[in-house]
Amino acid sequence: MSNTLRLPFTEQAHCLQAQELFETHHLRQYNHFYPEDNRVNLCTEPRVECHTEASTVTSNLHHLLKFGSTLDQQEFDNFVENSLDDIVKACSEQLLFWHISGETNTYNEPVDHILVWSNTDYFWFVLLL
Repeated sequence: MSNTLRLPFTEQAHCLQAQELFETHHLRQYNHFYPEDNRVNLCTEPRVECHTEASTVTSNLHHLLKFGSTLDQQEFDNFVENSLDDIVKACSEQLLFWHISGETNTYNEPVDHILVWSNTDYFWFVLLL
């Protein structure tokens, strides 16, 4: 039996080791859970203005949020009544995607939210052309 003194594993050392162990599986997990056909780059969407370099969302979230569409009141009420549970699940999936993909914002911080709003100017601009 060895008399070697073992120092306690610090929290920082634990985090670094976990990160190193995950890196060996990182790309495989990324491609397994988020293959290219399950990702949508919002910058390529003609009806979406995207103001970030972290412009990729899961196709599931893209479909649920109906980017570039305008809902009338009945469609909106139906959406809220029937889709919120699915949106919560899709948002959790989106957060995992951002974590695994390593997406960062302009301050090099991990991406942790998406802001969606309507821009009716686009609708009228396209309609009048």
